[in-house]
Amino acid sequence: MEKIKVDASLFGIKQPVSINGSIGELLKLDNLIKMSLDAAKAGSKKNRKGEDSFEKATTQEIEFYTKVVETVSEILNIKPDRVMSNLTPLTLGSYLGYLKARINGISEEEWNDSLTDNEEAPKEQTAKFADNHTK
Repeated sequence: MEKIKVDASLFGIKQPVSINGSIGELLKLDNLIKMSLDAAKAGSKKNRKGEDSFEKATTQEIEFYTKVVETVSEILNIKPDRVMSNLTPLTLGSYLGYLKARINGISEEEWNDSLTDNEEAPKEQTAKFADNHTK
């Protein structure tokens, strides 16, 4: 099986890490994304319902974060503490998306280009809007 090199600098690792890129790893990432969506749904319901829903949502969130730490540390072959200490709720989704993209064959360059495109898109839209409405 061909190894895929991924950036793990988020976890204090300077050199790229080789991962298997197997269907099994992809399924684990997909399950995490599904868990995230389920936890988000439960979180929105907790605002409309009572304590039982809040407890359920909190339990789902704990299970999700625990599974993320286990899965990412397993895929990257690093200690779970390293993942827990460096992965934040803000970086979590994008890193899972990055791993999934790399396993699906997206190159590092294509991934970085997609980030650049996404950052520039709102600026371009704003400029077009301004051009169209100032004439």
